[in-house]
Amino acid sequence: MKILIAEDDRITRLLLQKFLTAWGHEILMAEDGVEAWEMFQEHDPPLVITDWNMPRRHGLELIQMIRLAPDCTCYVLMLTSHSDTKHLIQGIEAGADDFVAKPFHQGELRVRVRAGERIVQLEQRLLNQNRQLKISNNRMVTNLQSAARVQHSLLPSLTRNTSTTSFAWDYQPSDELGGDMLNYFQLDDQHVGMYIADVSGHGVAASLLSVQIHQAMTPANKESSFLFTRIDTPDRATYTVSDPCTVAAALEQRFPMSTSDLYFTLVYCILNTETGLMRYINAGHPPILFLSHTGDTDYLRCNNPAVGWGLELTYEQQTIEIEPGDRVCLYSDGITEASNVNGEQYGEDQLAALVSTGAHTSVGDTAKAVIPDVQNWCQPDKPVDDCSVLVIERTGKAVE
Repeated sequence: MKILIAEDDRITRLLLQKFLTAWGHEILMAEDGVEAWEMFQEHDPPLVITDWNMPRRHGLELIQMIRLAPDCTCYVLMLTSHSDTKHLIQGIEAGADDFVAKPFHQGELRVRVRAGERIVQLEQRLLNQNRQLKISNNRMVTNLQSAARVQHSLLPSLTRNTSTTSFAWDYQPSDELGGDMLNYFQLDDQHVGMYIADVSGHGVAASLLSVQIHQAMTPANKESSFLFTRIDTPDRATYTVSDPCTVAAALEQRFPMSTSDLYFTLVYCILNTETGLMRYINAGHPPILFLSHTGDTDYLRCNNPAVGWGLELTYEQQTIEIEPGDRVCLYSDGITEASNVNGEQYGEDQLAALVSTGAHTSVGDTAKAVIPDVQNWCQPDKPVDDCSVLVIERTGKAVE
């Protein structure tokens, strides 16, 4: 190990060099504190043995400068003829790790140097482990950010409207990856589907399940999608739009809690864009917020278990007529259960008031107003759960 000796007495300096060299160490020697500091900066020795009283810069000042060096793990032994408590305290406060009394004994010097060597090795090992942890952490953060971008890319287009229906959404995960997922899509010429799902928990496992839900709830491939029911005829197979309760039952079979220890809540709606009839299922999710074109608001409640619980209950769906100008708001419990510094939740009433206030603005403006209002409610903290909101309006006319 490389050791720097800072000692103005030539005989003491040479004795230290002789013993330490015999014990297998590489020795650097300085005659005063200024020279010692220059050599320390150049060679970065892991162990320093310094005298207390030296010309130009004394030992206490040298130690203080060493301790200010970045990422310093240097072990410092102080040579001193002072044995009183006052001087020992001064040395420790300056940053000395141990002391060797003058005149020193060869055996004592050896065991104290060995102790210092062990501590230096431990500190360097910890420093290396911290560097590796930092590298691994940076790599993990990069991977999480990449995964978050992939997850975000699965969310719907902000401008995907139909001729009679307008959609808008907003989403803010509580961490890099979230467990919420939402989407809306054209099922056939007469029907559009929309859903919002909230996976229990947070992080990677919840986000992976949310991606699987997205795949299962994608209408692109009718043969593998839960959104359609196959009907075989003598001539060919045809597909009809599955009822919301049928979709929920299929998801229950596909994602049992026994497989992943996770479950999810879900609202799935099917809107007939010609008649305005909306069928919907709520599986353990917060109630749908309905805003009439007349200005009235109501929460559409439905008592079904979350998906994955395995209760073997029949999911029940409900219907409501959506007239032109009516709006429907789907949201996750991260919205209504967000708490302020006093422990008060944002709540359903505040959400209904906000959405009804924006009834005369675009659905995009309404959707984009919700999460910032929740974040403002939580200040100086931030929401602890994922926040997502999907607003749908039946326009009854072409959407530009």
